[in-house]
Amino acid sequence: MKNGIIALVVIALVIIILIFTYKIVKNINAQKEVDALYTTHKRNKMFIIRVLDAAFGKGKILKAVRIPVRTKSGLSEPATADALMVTRAGIIIISIFGAAGKLDNPQNEPWRLLDQIGRVTTYENPFKKNQYMIEVLKKILRKDGFHNITFHSLVVIANSDGVLPKYTYRDMISDKNILEEIKSITIEKQLSFTEIQDVQATVKKNIIPSPKTNVDATAHHTLQG
Repeated sequence: MKNGIIALVVIALVIIILIFTYKIVKNINAQKEVDALYTTHKRNKMFIIRVLDAAFGKGKILKAVRIPVRTKSGLSEPATADALMVTRAGIIIISIFGAAGKLDNPQNEPWRLLDQIGRVTTYENPFKKNQYMIEVLKKILRKDGFHNITFHSLVVIANSDGVLPKYTYRDMISDKNILEEIKSITIEKQLSFTEIQDVQATVKKNIIPSPKTNVDATAHHTLQG
């Protein structure tokens, strides 16, 4: 009897050590992949998506999220997000700004970018875009019985060395500190592993494919001067 208990304890310890070792190796490999991306990849929207995939796992990042919005009068503008993560701390909505130039980025109005050739491009305000997605997701999740889910909105500047923003905000972060910001958010524990899966399943079943060309972000181009 005593020998059997000792054997079970030894087996349990071996399993714990194996799991711990697996997590360490997995984290080391993930960091190597992230480091390689920061060394070689052009800083744009796809760069941020690849960094998120490498750091957190492809299955945990929902990309190019597009959710139709139905009203009594018919279909309204769909809610969109460049990336979405369901974590222990709730849902993180991410919009990625991938252009370069001088950026006029007010909190509640469309953004305007002046590039090197004097072209002005108007973009949908990413903060308002994220907030719209949050309101849509709240309604969807409530229907499935999920209440009081915490939402986090992040706007990521993919090419921070190439962008000169007029304003800075707490939730507007750069390609250089996105992982640290997300990790600081996910320290809080709100959802269990099972709840994360259930919430993600609810979100996934409401997503429709995004169009091949991105018409959501850019409104129009003009030439200054």
